[in-house]
Amino acid sequence: MAGTEGVSARREAPPAALDPQRIRILDLDGSVTRQQRLLAALAGRLNCVDLRALGPSARYLATRRAMRALESALDPAERGELTFIGSGDFHHVSAALLRGFSEPLSVVVFDTHPDWDRTSPWPCCGSWVLEALAMSNVRQIVMIGLGGCDLSGWHVNVGRVNELSEGRVAFYPFDHPVSRAFGRRDARVHCAAFHPRGLSSEIRWNRVADHDWDTLIEEIIARLPTRYVYVSVDKDCLREEAAITNWEVGSLTLPQVERAIGTLLNRKEVIGADITGEYSPIEIRNGWFRALSTWDHPPRGTPSAAELERNEATNLGLLSAFGLLHARELPHALC
Repeated sequence: MAGTEGVSARREAPPAALDPQRIRILDLDGSVTRQQRLLAALAGRLNCVDLRALGPSARYLATRRAMRALESALDPAERGELTFIGSGDFHHVSAALLRGFSEPLSVVVFDTHPDWDRTSPWPCCGSWVLEALAMSNVRQIVMIGLGGCDLSGWHVNVGRVNELSEGRVAFYPFDHPVSRAFGRRDARVHCAAFHPRGLSSEIRWNRVADHDWDTLIEEIIARLPTRYVYVSVDKDCLREEAAITNWEVGSLTLPQVERAIGTLLNRKEVIGADITGEYSPIEIRNGWFRALSTWDHPPRGTPSAAELERNEATNLGLLSAFGLLHARELPHALC
């Protein structure tokens, strides 16, 4: 289903779909380049950009200088390559990747966090969605699989709630029932209903757990306002059997996310994508940023090699869902 787009956009040559011949790794923390089965499956197609020296300056919170250095390492000609980013501490790299596109875009994100905290004065893994919303070509951002940690009580107010009530951003929590927002709002959008309560509003969510998954995904895709779509997958949206990350455990299953990606590919033109949510030891150069990271999410115990293999298997499954890896290319143990 094609969405509404401007006349000038229709006159431009259509962008290519995801490049099936090249997969990019932005190696900020070594978490993807240590996945030997993944590297073997993608032999001859890998575009590995060594950014290890920059990683500790860009992790969790990044200075503007670090982000400029990172963006200068991104080749515009490679924008159609699915990109592995590494730990979810680098999810703000998605905003840098989105700047490579000029077409009207919808951004579909699978994540356990809304990543729209407006309190950070620096680029941050928890605020990149607001950066994306500021881009004139980004028409809507949809976040699927959110947990309750950033929506409980009044926490939703760290973001721009008016973007929710106006439909520019859509949140689909897994099972969180109600949030409270400052200001009186009486509005209904597909993801939520806003009910005035005195000087505030109650947000009743359209929860993933209340629906047949495939039907809900079809409804979400039918409402996307553009033909072209960018997809970002943070593996912390997944249950623990599918991923070990630096963050919380999500509630979605890998087959659910794989089927949603397949439906997006069938209904829209996916012209860009990234995958994040690896685990890696936290290295942050700036002492103040390091302290904030420790306060926000205390480091977890070091996972075993067997536990980290879940991430590798999930990455291979996601590549298959995007149509970028076929059964004959998978390591024998995964077939």
